[in-house]
Amino acid sequence: MTRQQELRIVGRRIESAEKRSRELNIKLMRTMAELSDAQDTLKRWRAELEIVASKSSHNLCHIWIPNLLKNTLGYTGSFPNPDGMTEDEFRQGCDDYRSCIFAAIRSKAEQVK
Repeated sequence: MTRQQELRIVGRRIESAEKRSRELNIKLMRTMAELSDAQDTLKRWRAELEIVASKSSHNLCHIWIPNLLKNTLGYTGSFPNPDGMTEDEFRQGCDDYRSCIFAAIRSKAEQVK
């Protein structure tokens, strides 16, 4: 093999490596952009969870769960829409939530006995 043939082969390998390097750089940039978006989403969701976690007493209400879901996932129709809830629906949610909470407390108390 002549020196020129060897140089052509090396040149093609270099071009191929440079092309692969550009492709990998583009893939890396896209991955970094996706990671940044995921970090932003995580920060927003954490802030929403901290709001719910800060509630206490009467403010620890069933409405915070639909609010949390709406503020993180958006309204999907799978949970009550807190903005379109009637007073009767809100009251029913309160009753259901209270019953659920007290049932869980009673269940824990019975397990401890």
